Amino acid sequence: MKKPLIGVTINFDESTFVYSVNQTYVKSVSKAGGIPVLISYANEEDVAALAKRLDGFLFTGGPDMDPSFFGEEPVPGIGSINPTRDNYEMKLVAAVMKTGKPILAICRGCQLLNVACGGTLIQDIYSQYKVDNLIKHVQVAPRWHKSHSVNLMPNTKFNEVFPGKTTIKVNSYHHQAIKELAPGWILAAQAPDGIIEAAEATNYPFLLAAQWHPECFFEFTDFDLLFKKFIKACK
Repeated sequence: MKKPLIGVTINFDESTFVYSVNQTYVKSVSKAGGIPVLISYANEEDVAALAKRLDGFLFTGGPDMDPSFFGEEPVPGIGSINPTRDNYEMKLVAAVMKTGKPILAICRGCQLLNVACGGTLIQDIYSQYKVDNLIKHVQVAPRWHKSHSVNLMPNTKFNEVFPGKTTIKVNSYHHQAIKELAPGWILAAQAPDGIIEAAEATNYPFLLAAQWHPECFFEFTDFDLLFKKFIKACK
């Protein structure tokens, strides 16, 4: 069986005009049995052709989203935004979803897909999310370190990835999160403080969105299962 071609989104530095991506995304796709294809910012008219040619899409982490995409003004706690990346990836999401190709979305990718499908975001957890048991969501530790737990929801694809488990430990590098789930999306994992840590679309063939960074666990067999499930759907 031929290995599927997996489109991997990359970051773009607005000041230096340099593309970049963490190699852990590439390693995770390769180890799971796919061929990673880094997606530079093609001309708008080529996006549809790109969506049709590749077999699956990995939307990666990165800077904050411009809140205008979900109808809000920026709050003081918002971080840096990248208008070029926002605009391009929103067009790419629309093109990919017309094809029904499998999607795995991580961190910023999780937030981007939720917004693209009609959901909203918490722009800054620490100034906007007021609960007594708020935990630290930006860890000061190696990226492979599992810093906090998440509760897995039953009868979800994420629950299938980690069979027999109701709780797992994950890493955490985000100050934004999903606020309102997009129509047709369901909660798949939740932090102890109530923050949404994973979601999936029930109205799309395969769309999994994780708020943590599973690509940093490419040497851990249990977390390989998420990428393997994604690659299997792409074949």
